[in-house]
Amino acid sequence: MSEHEAPDEDAVPADAQSPSSGGTGSGGGAGEAPGRSPRSVGDARWWRLGLGTAVLVALVWGVGALDDTVRLEGGTSDGAAGSDDRSSDDRSSDPSGAVDEASFVGSAALGCPGPELLGVEGQETTQSVDVSAGWATGAVLERMAEDGVVVPSAVGGPGDDDDAQAADAELALTETGPAGRAVGLPEEGAARLVLDGPAGALVLAAGPGAPGVVGGQLGLGTDPGTRGLSLTACTTATETQWLVGGGEGPGRSEQLVLTNPGDDAVTVEVAVWGADGPVPTTGAAGIVVPGRGRAVQLLDALAPSVSSPVVRVHATGGPVVAHLGEHFRDGTTDRGAEVVLTAAEPTTDLVVPALPRAEEGREHDIVLRLLAPGVDEAVVDLTALTEDGARRLAGAVTRVPAGHTVDVALEDLPEGTTALRLRSDQPVTAGARLQLLPSDEKPTVEGQDEAATTTAPAGAEGARTTAGPDQDEDAPDQDEPLVRPAGDLAWVAATTVATSPVGAALPAVDAVPGVSRQLAVSAVDGTDALVVWLDEDGRASVERLELRNDTTVLVPVPAAASAVWVTSTGSAGVAASVLLQGADEGGPYVAATTLPRVPWQRQVTQVGVVLP
Repeated sequence: MSEHEAPDEDAVPADAQSPSSGGTGSGGGAGEAPGRSPRSVGDARWWRLGLGTAVLVALVWGVGALDDTVRLEGGTSDGAAGSDDRSSDDRSSDPSGAVDEASFVGSAALGCPGPELLGVEGQETTQSVDVSAGWATGAVLERMAEDGVVVPSAVGGPGDDDDAQAADAELALTETGPAGRAVGLPEEGAARLVLDGPAGALVLAAGPGAPGVVGGQLGLGTDPGTRGLSLTACTTATETQWLVGGGEGPGRSEQLVLTNPGDDAVTVEVAVWGADGPVPTTGAAGIVVPGRGRAVQLLDALAPSVSSPVVRVHATGGPVVAHLGEHFRDGTTDRGAEVVLTAAEPTTDLVVPALPRAEEGREHDIVLRLLAPGVDEAVVDLTALTEDGARRLAGAVTRVPAGHTVDVALEDLPEGTTALRLRSDQPVTAGARLQLLPSDEKPTVEGQDEAATTTAPAGAEGARTTAGPDQDEDAPDQDEPLVRPAGDLAWVAATTVATSPVGAALPAVDAVPGVSRQLAVSAVDGTDALVVWLDEDGRASVERLELRNDTTVLVPVPAAASAVWVTSTGSAGVAASVLLQGADEGGPYVAATTLPRVPWQRQVTQVGVVLP
């Protein structure tokens, strides 16, 4: 069940443990120093304790000055956008529910891949993508605060406005590279950057605009050879990232896109697993990603012909952002494109957010890919999270050999929007793919009705295999290009349920034919969730969701939405994905992205004091 509130134009913001030991002195008797009384020894002991405490306070202050938060005895916080919840409820740092203002991030950087087909040495093509970025304005934070979400008061409070907050924040969407373009994030709405060269984008935020900053990228190809729709969120950098996607076979290509939001170059090592186990690689160590730059590598160049690949990226010298582009063309039939964001670190309890639903009558297949990177076989139990609750699947238990990937065909998924919960006895990571297959209709001349064109019989080999890139052997002579039936594909990455906000910027979709957008929110334990939309004019509106155990709820995306944040307002976490669909005379378009955790709170180091 959901409750919708109308936009409010005047919305304003709301607001390893390391033991340290002191020395112990003897109290008197045989242990006393000659000429000193027991009291003087005690005084010395407390003097040493006082000195030790002063040193400890200095250390705490020093670590805090390095832009990290240290709490005495037990403060915790969620990572900025990691795949790992570090507490059952990150909203409070003490029993009273208060959150220290310093626990919220003071700066953040997101990486967006840019045109994944550009930047590969020796490969020439054209491509453009639309990158969008937004920030959690006072209107957004006020909406969160109304439902009990603790927000950074430094960003706004009663009586503040977005103009004042923006003046204190440093917010920019920039193109990678030394001469990259930059646009500031507006006080209301989202910023946009169209990239048509070999560059990615960075979303940079400092000051009160950093918590909740989001980014997103949309790619649309309508020409033969590059046809397909892709959607991905921009994410924070980490040292290790996992990418689930791609495949082997003629006409498939995967592009590994590495984006470095830092000032210094980082070095990346790539490891690949497949259905036959760990894959030998060539040139996968020592990949250098320049500061504020990106690097693109063909996966086939690093590890040729891998069946069911999963990729691990590990960076040294600084963190990195990784995305995996996938393009599939069967002869002259376009089968789709997608850009995959990072999946969760291998763990034993995952959620694969919902994929789009195939239209009725459209031939399709859905595959779940699993990797067990450890030394033991993983036994994985699959549960479907539907609108009506949990559903067991036939053959729900899957065995994944150690160090191997397994593709599981999901042929018996329930009707409707469905996410998956994966529970395993060994750590695994995963992703799911929807493949919409081309129809068996005959190719047509662009702009001409099918009945006016005579071609090879439907389904004949000649309709899909041609002598040239834009010519059909059995097609009649014509000046206009043929429109061949096409398909498309979409991936979603596995994640863990989050109690801190997840979200993304939503690029404009006006160019996508017949477009529709939906948001899918899933929970494994019953909870309430809040969806906050930011529109193009800076107005915030909300959807309140009641999620029962093991359910998925589908919410339409408002037409003017430019960004979305989803957060639990109960005791359990949620997972979410944005789903995008369209169609033209050539066939369907489909894309999806898992919503990642947004930069929110720092990871907090706990320091305990041990008294003598």
